[in-house]
Amino acid sequence: YQMFIAWRKQQPCMLYGDITFLDAKNPNALIFTRSYQGKSILACFNFSAKTQLIELPEIEKLEIISGHGFEVENFELNELSPHQAKYFNLLD
Repeated sequence: YQMFIAWRKQQPCMLYGDITFLDAKNPNALIFTRSYQGKSILACFNFSAKTQLIELPEIEKLEIISGHGFEVENFELNELSPHQAKYFNLLD
């Protein structure tokens, strides 16, 4: 978790951004965006021990973010591995 805390401190969106919760259409998942000064991050979490499917909003361009300490095993956009967290930059 220390790697995540250090990463988060380097992300203005995560520190200061407005938060908008999105409907993942799945009770085991949470998704939200954080937006600050024209930049946005999409965060997706699976709180269960099983792979979960989520519905993401219509977003044209996403860029996966690394360096937060959560191993990204699954790069499928609408699928989260057990206890997985994914972060994306929302691109114009």
